[in-house]
Amino acid sequence: MDMEEEVGRRGIPSLLKPPRPAEPESAPLQQEHIASDITQLVGWTPLVELKRIVEKDDVNARIVGKLEFYQPLCSVKDRSALRMIEDAEEKGLISPGTTTLIEPTSGNMGIGLAYIALVRGYRFVAVMPAEYSLDKQILLRYLGADVVLTDPALGFQGQLDKLEQLRKEIPNVHVLDQFANAANPEAHFTWTGPEIWKDTAGKVDIFVAGSGTGGTVSGVGKYLKMKNPAVKVICVEPAESPVISGGKPSRHKIQGVGPGFVPKNLDTSVTDEIITVTAEDAMANAKRLAREEGLLVGISSGANLAACLEVASREENKEKMIVTVFPSGGERYMNSDLFAAIARLVLVAPAGFRCPAIATKLQYYVSLFGSFENLLQILKRSDYLLSRNPERAVKPNVAFLMECGLDARDITKLSLSHSRLIVTNPVVVQAMVERAEGVGVRRGTRMFRHALEAVAFCSKEKIKAKVELLKKTFQWSDAEVRVAVSRFPGVLKHTKDRLPRVSEFLIAKFLKDNGLLEHDLSYYTVAKMIENDFMKKFIHPYKEVVPTLAQDYAAACRGEAPTAFRSQEVSTGLASEYIHRRYYIWCWKVSEDAKLKRQDHLCRTCRKHARSEDLLPTP
Repeated sequence: MDMEEEVGRRGIPSLLKPPRPAEPESAPLQQEHIASDITQLVGWTPLVELKRIVEKDDVNARIVGKLEFYQPLCSVKDRSALRMIEDAEEKGLISPGTTTLIEPTSGNMGIGLAYIALVRGYRFVAVMPAEYSLDKQILLRYLGADVVLTDPALGFQGQLDKLEQLRKEIPNVHVLDQFANAANPEAHFTWTGPEIWKDTAGKVDIFVAGSGTGGTVSGVGKYLKMKNPAVKVICVEPAESPVISGGKPSRHKIQGVGPGFVPKNLDTSVTDEIITVTAEDAMANAKRLAREEGLLVGISSGANLAACLEVASREENKEKMIVTVFPSGGERYMNSDLFAAIARLVLVAPAGFRCPAIATKLQYYVSLFGSFENLLQILKRSDYLLSRNPERAVKPNVAFLMECGLDARDITKLSLSHSRLIVTNPVVVQAMVERAEGVGVRRGTRMFRHALEAVAFCSKEKIKAKVELLKKTFQWSDAEVRVAVSRFPGVLKHTKDRLPRVSEFLIAKFLKDNGLLEHDLSYYTVAKMIENDFMKKFIHPYKEVVPTLAQDYAAACRGEAPTAFRSQEVSTGLASEYIHRRYYIWCWKVSEDAKLKRQDHLCRTCRKHARSEDLLPTP
């Protein structure tokens, strides 16, 4: 084994030698394979190809993950922690039994330093904000470290200030400084990079890694580019705090990356591209790794996978090998948002997880609704799902609704708004569908789910009363109500008190038509907007241009037809009828084939304006 291979094979393989072919099986064993201490096992970790995820996403590239949770204390930081301590020893900066090691850390680096310092004979002090999870504080103390807490409001600067204070108070202190210590990226240049190169047989085309201290992406990237300059190195950072990309630092939930500044150890000359990933995407992909590949990993691993999938989807990367690092195992994040949904679900039905019948139901519902998060939201509204037999109502209802053109996502949204719907008697659900069709929305159309939401638990009499309220509030004819409901069935969900707010939409359209708004808004956007937000956005800015706007708006919300609703650009002949009819014309614009069929429902004024917009032929 040459020197380069020996250096690149630190860890478990360094303890093993291939058996001699000439030796018979009965020959006595000649060599022990026992590590002298735990630090001898820091190093080599296996690679695994993510074939299931790649196949499911129909990606024409190979994605390979390096499983750093195989390290002694389950994270890639074990490498840097060991190398920084070894480097300080080699330079004579520290001595066992006399030197105290200090580091501002709250995560895996602190845990790595704690156990290596313990084995090497050093006292270790971790400085961390008080807000950080209790389990990490417990783990650090369990490994013999001292933990000094700082005020969370002071951020990283608070940790640095406390560090300076401890330097003055404690004799023989050495700060390892993971963000600037060259031994950090050196560990990955010396060990991690060669391991990837050897285990991929030099076939790696792209390397993807997140940047916390910058050690992994810089060290591995530098080595791979030394072996093959064509290798592309991609750095991953949180979208919520894109400092490396030139953005502003901010709080985020991807632990282990994105410290809020560009660390000295990050060699930007090595990286070819920076990809930002949201915390939501990072957690979603961490869950994918667990549920599709059986890999229990942390949040930053999910961020790396998200970036890999983005890179793999590009045409130029077809059939290329993309290698990434999964920095840590998932058990360390049990108290984070990664497990929050399932933890809440366990609290909702703690006994259920010990009951096979309930566990089977939960498994079915998670599959139906797509995630534990969705199931939890539905269970919060009602626990009917757990008390009913899915075979009697739920599965027949799901099958029927899918026949009506709804997919699993639609059914999930229906259940979020009406948690009892899918557990209702199937005969009743069929009647609900008939009522939805009765308001003019056909099965299989885009708005059918909205119509079903609006009328599912309404009697025919109640639906009729809502239609009458629409006619009275907006002064619509029966035909206009049919058009409006078919386009926006959610209007039927408004109560008598909420319905006048829909008049806000008319005003928004009025402002748009007269050049006072840059962008049009959907019916739902405006109808759901709270009163204060609507006033700030649509009323207050236009008081000078439309002096009567506020009083006209108030009249509209009372269900009255405003009489002074006009701006400087609008002819004085256009009044309330014009404003109300403009909404009908707008609905009518959407359907090109309806231009001539619905002329008889327009008044003379509306026909004139419709012709001016080329909606009707000139007589």
